Amino acid sequence: MTIRPYTGLKDSVHARPRAGTSLFVDYCEYLFGVKCLGIFADRNINSSGMPNPPKSVHSTWRAFDLGAKSNARYKLIEFLYINRDILGVEAIHDYSNTYKPSKFGWGAAYKCDRDAWKVYEKNTIGSKNGQWVHVEISPLLADHPDVVAHAFETIFKGP
Repeated sequence: MTIRPYTGLKDSVHARPRAGTSLFVDYCEYLFGVKCLGIFADRNINSSGMPNPPKSVHSTWRAFDLGAKSNARYKLIEFLYINRDILGVEAIHDYSNTYKPSKFGWGAAYKCDRDAWKVYEKNTIGSKNGQWVHVEISPLLADHPDVVAHAFETIFKGP
């Protein structure tokens, strides 16, 4: 896999939904039986501990939270991680230690700019023991449902 730039908040707060994000969530719900707990939230990062916390990536309409039981969370994370490049996945937060167990209980996160997981020893990503997965996708996929559909279809066709 490849290291890719992390967009974060570079595309700023969006005033309206992004159709590719909605379709991406629909695929995840259908394939893994997960439930969307939310996409857009124009708010600051929760539990940042900063005096002037930055906005959450949820304000870009590219981040979403998917809730499910442990087995479905594991399968979802595994699928997103294996197919991270074609799906334009920029970040995955595993709050509940489902995919990357942490003896500290603070979960783990994948980011595309390091193309690796980081297991946390302290409250860095927040939401300890959260029963959901936080996912961030690239602006390209967020803005283009046709690219999302093509990516999922390519995965299902196989090599």
